Amino acid sequence: MDFLVRGLHERLSAQIHALEVFLGAEKGSVVLTDNATTGVNSVMGSLGLKRGETVLLSNQAYFSTRNALEVTANAAGARVRRISFSVPAESPETLVRNVMDAVDSSVRYAVLDHISSPTGIVFPISRISRALRERGVETVVDGAHGPGHIPLRLSETGCAWYIGNCHKWLCSPRTAAIIYTRPDMSGVTRPVVVSHLPRDFAPGPDPRRVMFDWSGTPDPTPKLSVKFTLEHMASLHPDGWSGIMAHNHHLAVTARNLLLNAVGGEPICPESMVGCMAAVLLPPAPPPDPLPIHWIDPLQNTLRELGFEVPVIHCSSGRFLRVSAQLYNRREQYEQLAHALKHAT
Repeated sequence: MDFLVRGLHERLSAQIHALEVFLGAEKGSVVLTDNATTGVNSVMGSLGLKRGETVLLSNQAYFSTRNALEVTANAAGARVRRISFSVPAESPETLVRNVMDAVDSSVRYAVLDHISSPTGIVFPISRISRALRERGVETVVDGAHGPGHIPLRLSETGCAWYIGNCHKWLCSPRTAAIIYTRPDMSGVTRPVVVSHLPRDFAPGPDPRRVMFDWSGTPDPTPKLSVKFTLEHMASLHPDGWSGIMAHNHHLAVTARNLLLNAVGGEPICPESMVGCMAAVLLPPAPPPDPLPIHWIDPLQNTLRELGFEVPVIHCSSGRFLRVSAQLYNRREQYEQLAHALKHAT
């Protein structure tokens, strides 16, 4: 009871405060949830879509985000319009134009990646969000890879919602993630699972926290570890988090160059659009249709047999091999992967 009831709200508040400072978010704008998928579903259920409205969606969207939006839109009689982002991506300006060209009077929301899962391309999400808002369109950002990957100032993005994981680049335990809500939209966001409601308790500074802090009987331990994780990770580099991000970016670009030398072809985006993940375009090899539930691209299985676990990802933009870079990785690992890839393709 001491752990689960007495003082839990205050302990979670300390985690949220640390995250709001780290992410450049307004006080009271962040709540904790289990993972980005749960967060996306919470936001999808909060959109209030109406029949005939349209939601824009990237063709590089993560499958669970796509599925959550399609289920929500179908139930409301709304439409989902795919935005086709081709590779190579020439520049951030090209991505902004792709989005704005898809807007018409029926579009109410856009659901966009900050860092594309299949390609690792960093989208100019602040520029896109502000341009969309001028047209009366609100943006939901799937930032699953955002926290700890690139510097964030969520209060300056202009987006209505930003969902991000803590267990990826912040290296917290699973399950800990954030939902950022722009303050003027704060009364809209609801959790997927409703347990407690603000009316159950005396008024507090943030009624949403009542709904998100206690839904059923989850284990709060991963969420209570986030502040420690932020501080511990920062201690691993002389320049703290800025040093970690710069180190990982440099290593990801190095890895991309090594892989391009192995498979040929051109970079799929300028170096300025690479964060701490990088992908190379592979020759097309369509997956089976229908797709077996446990299907993995044969190249990924081949590389696993050689000692490398690295995703080979299919989307409508192409077939990609994507690598990540973190403090525990070394250049030699990517050299070995490039050598194996050269002989496996």
